[in-house]
Formats: sequence, structure tokens, C-alpha cells
Amino acid sequence: MDVGTCLKFDFVNSKNEYLGGAISPGLFMRYQALHHFTDKLPKVSPSQKSPDLIGDSTQRAIRAGVQQGMLAEITGVIEEYKKRFKNLHVYLTGGDASYFEPQLKKTIFAPDLTLYGLNEILLFRTKK
Repeated sequence: MDVGTCLKFDFVNSKNEYLGGAISPGLFMRYQALHHFTDKLPKVSPSQKSPDLIGDSTQRAIRAGVQQGMLAEITGVIEEYKKRFKNLHVYLTGGDASYFEPQLKKTIFAPDLTLYGLNEILLFRTKK
């Protein structure tokens, strides 16, 4: 999973075959959408500390909805994958992964995985 501008789920099986994935709005995009597409909701920034599930102000309610909702999406997809595939390994990468790290303790964090992969593609292409 890559948690950045978008939340991307890429599924690769044990034979290193890419099976597909899913894409949904990322953390900052969700915050921006609430502000941009409503008349009165304020622009809110994410919190590094996991927000409470129930916000007692507009800003805290937005944080609860955005960050707890995104966390629920991430954990829900992981649980669905676990039902279908035994021996699942989850790797979480991306610039916004740190917002969810404390709640996803069983996930492997690889913050530079995307950059590593892009470098491997570059090296592969330059050898041809």
C-alpha cells in the first residue's frame, strides 16, 4: 500500500505476478475535498496523533472522519485480503504512512519502497 497523494493498494502474489489493486483519495486530498466542495467547512490539516473517533468540534470531527475513515479503509482492505490469501504480507509506504503507523503495528513499513522500486526500474532500463 502506498499512502501518498492517493491511497493505492497494489497486490502482488507469491509468484511476483501483479494481480491489480485499488486507488482512492489520499489523506490531504480528502481534507481538501471537504473544504473545497462544501460552503462552510474549514480547511483542516491532519494530525500526527491519531484523532479520537468522535470529534467534539468541527475541526476534530473532520479529523475523526478523514483519518479514522481512512484507517478503517486500510484495515478493511487488509482484512479482506487476509480472507482470500493465506500468508499475506503487507508493506506500507508513502509520504503519509506515518499518520497511520501507530495503528497498523502488524504492517511492515517501508517508507522508501517506492523510490527503491523506481530506482530498480531505472537500473533495469539502463542495462538494455
